[in-house]
Amino acid sequence: MKKITFLLAAALFSLASTAQEQPTIYGVNLGGTLSNLKLDNPAYKTSSSANFELGVSMEIPVLENLAIFGHLNYNRKSYKMDYENTYTENETVFISKMSSTETATFLNIPIGIRYYIGEKRNFFINVGGYVDLYLSRKTKMETGSSFDSGIENASYKETMAGIFPGIGYRLPLSAEEGTDLLFELKYNMGLTQTFDGLDGAKLNSTSLSVSYRIDWSD
Repeated sequence: MKKITFLLAAALFSLASTAQEQPTIYGVNLGGTLSNLKLDNPAYKTSSSANFELGVSMEIPVLENLAIFGHLNYNRKSYKMDYENTYTENETVFISKMSSTETATFLNIPIGIRYYIGEKRNFFINVGGYVDLYLSRKTKMETGSSFDSGIENASYKETMAGIFPGIGYRLPLSAEEGTDLLFELKYNMGLTQTFDGLDGAKLNSTSLSVSYRIDWSD
């Protein structure tokens, strides 16, 4: 995990250094996230919940239709959990039912390759990897008061990583000023464990964002 973080951090630093020497497109982005936690624990049923992300981006053309890009995002991921557990105490059967919404906040750093389709370069596809640096969490109880199986006491890993494919559309605004809007849909698939000491939990999300970008080639 540390190697992945180091490699992506080195790639982001290299991207920023290259941006000082190459034609570069900078942008600000805002979007929504729809996240869910994949669990191996059958006592939990999880479902997706919406939140948001915002950040800044840069893109460096490599070939006419190929570019490398990176983002630095403030990212919030939410998901819902329903927990039901049956247990026996002094020959009496108890059923514990609880429901909550969990929100985790990250510093999200994706780096990838973007390929623009056709001469007009409107539609594009991209692929890459990302690192999530954990910042904070918030749990909102809907029913019940606490969980019994460990997730509420488990700590998020400080660093998580994953991969993403994406598609999008570029809408030119002004050829003279070199501005455009970039609409992007991405699926972020977590590859590493989400919690310390709790195996089988991975956080995935879908994000839909729009970026306002300026070409600072001049």
